Amino acid sequence: MTKYVLQIAAIVVAAIAMGLGGCASISPPANFYVLSSITESGTSPAPVGNESKIAIGVGPVNIPDYLDRSQIVTRSSPNELKVAAFDRWAESLKSSFPRVLTENLSALLNTNQVAVFPWRKAIGIEYQVIVDVVRFDATIGGNAVLVARWRILGNGGNKLYVIKKSTFTVSTNTDDYAELVSAQSQTLTDFSREIAEAIKAISQ
Repeated sequence: MTKYVLQIAAIVVAAIAMGLGGCASISPPANFYVLSSITESGTSPAPVGNESKIAIGVGPVNIPDYLDRSQIVTRSSPNELKVAAFDRWAESLKSSFPRVLTENLSALLNTNQVAVFPWRKAIGIEYQVIVDVVRFDATIGGNAVLVARWRILGNGGNKLYVIKKSTFTVSTNTDDYAELVSAQSQTLTDFSREIAEAIKAISQ
């Protein structure tokens, strides 16, 4: 009888251990984020110009390899990066960055004639915006930073109007990833405004 009881007890203990192990292996659900455009931010942007008759092409937009991943990357020091385990982009930055930039330029220049690279030749692009992103990340409790080299071309890419390197910084002071992404979206908004102002100046 004692042997039988000990066997039952051993089975119960093993079952409990397996149950606890199963609970421990359950990971927290992942959180997914997207960059927001000016129009999605809930504010009405002040257009920098009315270029409704001008066709603008955005791209190519080159993103650093270290950002080409689903996990959100933050910076803990100039030479150290952290990759979030459960905080991720809902779409790749290679897709979302040019998409949001296009939406922002459309709103800021009051035009629907903004296309993302590659576009059809029939569109007749007058100004092409090419972007090489150098840095696009945030420091937890610090700043969101966007550094980009960009240029504006015309005449089918044969004329250079603008070539520049720009840096934009927005303070976050938080460890909340939603706030970090919001700050990154703001840096992209600021970048979009600089490009829109350059296109307005060229067109005049």
